[in-house]
Amino acid sequence: MAAQHYFRFMTSKSCICCRSNNLSLVFCRAFAGFSYPLALLAFTFLLSACATQGSRQIPKVENGTTLTPSQESTSATPSSNETQSTADTQSTTNHTVTNLESGLTRFGTIQPAGVTEASGMAFSGLQSNLLWLINDSGNQAILFAVTTRGNTVASYEIAADNRDWEDLAQLNVNGESFLLIFDIGDNLRNQNSYRLHLLPEPIPDTRRSATTDPALQPLISFELTYEDGAHNAEAAAVADDGMLYIITKDNSPAVYMAPIREAINSATTGSSITSNGQAVPLMATRIGSFRQPTLTATDSLINLITGVALNAITALDVDNNLGEAWFTTYRGIYKLPSTVAGGWPAVLLSKPVKFADHGLKQAEAMAVSPNSEGVFATSEGRAAPLLRLVP
Repeated sequence: MAAQHYFRFMTSKSCICCRSNNLSLVFCRAFAGFSYPLALLAFTFLLSACATQGSRQIPKVENGTTLTPSQESTSATPSSNETQSTADTQSTTNHTVTNLESGLTRFGTIQPAGVTEASGMAFSGLQSNLLWLINDSGNQAILFAVTTRGNTVASYEIAADNRDWEDLAQLNVNGESFLLIFDIGDNLRNQNSYRLHLLPEPIPDTRRSATTDPALQPLISFELTYEDGAHNAEAAAVADDGMLYIITKDNSPAVYMAPIREAINSATTGSSITSNGQAVPLMATRIGSFRQPTLTATDSLINLITGVALNAITALDVDNNLGEAWFTTYRGIYKLPSTVAGGWPAVLLSKPVKFADHGLKQAEAMAVSPNSEGVFATSEGRAAPLLRLVP
């Protein structure tokens, strides 16, 4: 796949023309077999990219204090819960080269060894400072719990196929907390339908590490279809209006909505959800075109060569308290501001505001704190950084 080809370059060692800059390697490798004029054009863009990216890094946070790069070298040794192997540390370093943005800090490191391709993240509805994570296709159907520092809490096997899990959301139903897994990835756009798995949120013991419980059975699996055919998507969220919102990752991305709460209510009886193994049909309707961020000249060239749109949306979450939405692309973190009228559809169709270049290797997971503690994001890869953005 084009995305895999591009990000394989991003994680390789730096080349001679711009040491410690992964972007340079994209051009050097990608243009190795091209004509001289095209290679010269690429090199011109490369010099511009190297000059603007520089060597700034996301500062680390220890004991709530942001450390500058110069302070990091003299900081105290991390606690046993935060200690990494040499290999993991090196892997993490490869992910953290970025432009320093106000309010963006490296808050922790994703510790569970099983989290290698984080594709979805959601805050717990039962415990503060607890995050849930999933991996995407090619991985086991496992739900991981970590602290907001990334420390391991628990893991649970899910009795469902992981065809291409791409996002995760928490929602409350009749006073109970549930997690919704979105199996909505479709790179080839050849699927007739997609699956969503609703399961009660587990209650892990945060005082224990690496606990594993028996497989969790989804209470309801939804069969999602779009009104206009197949789509590839990695970004989904459930808002307080009872609607599920999906933003596609197509060449011309669009916003879709589906009445998820109504579907849950129609599939249940009484005052609480019971395990019934139903596959509930759910139709997503198009509400408008998504206003995708503009690519820079350098990123446009990468898109041309690799086929990877670095402004494609890879994760979505909503802040029901403030009425605004947040999303990530392969490059940055953006907000969709609240609007006076029009509700959530108007928010998701509004012009995005960029808040930070995250500098992550392959950012595909994010979550907004329900307690106004910031926006959290992480990347694919083992021992990936866990970033926090405080607007």
